[in-house]
Amino acid sequence: MTTSQEMIDLGETVARSGEAVAIVAGRQLMLSPSNRPGHPASFSSDYGPVVGVVCPPGTTAIAYPLDVSVRSGPASQSTLIAVVVPRAGRSLIIDRSANRQLHPTTEVAPLIDVGRRAMRIPTPPPDGQPIDLLDRIWLDRVMTTVLDAGLGAEIRWPVVAALHPVCGSRPQRSHPTPVARAQFRVRWRELHALVADSSLRWPSMTPEIAQWLDTGSFSRWCIADTPEPIPILTDLEELLDPAVHQQIEACLRPDAVPAGDASGSGNGGQL
Repeated sequence: MTTSQEMIDLGETVARSGEAVAIVAGRQLMLSPSNRPGHPASFSSDYGPVVGVVCPPGTTAIAYPLDVSVRSGPASQSTLIAVVVPRAGRSLIIDRSANRQLHPTTEVAPLIDVGRRAMRIPTPPPDGQPIDLLDRIWLDRVMTTVLDAGLGAEIRWPVVAALHPVCGSRPQRSHPTPVARAQFRVRWRELHALVADSSLRWPSMTPEIAQWLDTGSFSRWCIADTPEPIPILTDLEELLDPAVHQQIEACLRPDAVPAGDASGSGNGGQL
């Protein structure tokens, strides 16, 4: 088993060299696109050089460089980090810059998932369900619509409701009420399969990448691609009519809506 100091040393080596490295049978092995099955272009990704890589059998740890934006007070700047993922033990992120606490703007979980998938280790199961992803997409669409309309424009609930993915192709009567959201039956493994077999396109992910990921890592990759909902909800409270904002919150928190108050129905969860 590798020690924590060995992992730190490995991360510092990768941060200096900018090369991805695996520990195989106690020795360091440099990884390259030749460790990817298929065409390397299929695995182009912002998550670093080991997306799509399959490490040799017996790999006990992997470390890989990644350019990220790091916040330092109100400003941010690009820096090179090394993500270190052991087969057993705690993963690390090493910053090339000394004496600075690292706060990557990219979600950390998908970065760790990449190393585990390169070693073909299962990742933790998904948190939540795909409806959480659709809600994030919805809020982003609402914010875009509000900003495009300009300050002072009146955006009514039917317009807002029709932007939710559960409305499918029938926005005129299909509102994302708590009932409609509850009727959305797609699970992460099903969504994963749709992207992996090219039936559904996800903007940052090719079918080859989806096939390389497992369902847990796939779910976190998708979630990391979408904006955090809380800041958008906070901003929308200032930009929308209070009644419209309350209806948005009622959809996102269906347990808080009194029985019989969820008028309208969805289309049964069509993507």
